[in-house]
Amino acid sequence: MNLAQKLLVFDMDGVILDSLDNLSNCLIESVAKFCTSEKVYQDFKEYDIGNPGISRFGKVDYFLDLQKNVSDYKRETVYSSILEEFDRLSLQARLNSDIDETIFHFAKSDSDYNLVLLSNCDNQQLKIISAQFGLHKVFESRLIGTPPSKEIRMAQIMEDYKPSKTYSISDSESDATIARKHEMTFVFIERFARDKGEWCADNELKFEKMSDFHSTLDW
Repeated sequence: MNLAQKLLVFDMDGVILDSLDNLSNCLIESVAKFCTSEKVYQDFKEYDIGNPGISRFGKVDYFLDLQKNVSDYKRETVYSSILEEFDRLSLQARLNSDIDETIFHFAKSDSDYNLVLLSNCDNQQLKIISAQFGLHKVFESRLIGTPPSKEIRMAQIMEDYKPSKTYSISDSESDATIARKHEMTFVFIERFARDKGEWCADNELKFEKMSDFHSTLDW
């Protein structure tokens, strides 16, 4: 690892993979059989859609908080069952997604950049996804999933690399917040983004295509 190098940290869903639509109902489907009422189901569905930056762990906690009569013992069992079902559904959703082939243009062995993939999916899924799409050709072994949270992972990455300059390449509001905390340059990729124009304008960000961003770097 060259600590003098610059750092590019890529999100995966909605940036490298067009997986957002495929993933949109995975968690809702995962909690459906555990709902005690239609109201709980609709309340959770509204929360899930309205809070894209919340992790799957936080959302399952929220769902169980809606289930007022779940004992501590049963809560732990249901929590594990929901996450197992979500992992199964979300893996298939990602494997059925399209990839932005531009990502392979970033694979340069002699560049001044370290490339890291930081995703909300778990590490085991990342290995399977990387094998199908060839992401190891770009990131080698630098594929990092959760848990722990992306915020904790990002702090670890910054400590490990101590980069002279860092770009966060994402379409996530929560990633933008993390980038500001670490004084990173946030790059909002537009290709697979959904309804983020107003948010970008409010935060003085512009949409960028992956190819346009690639061409701005001093390779």
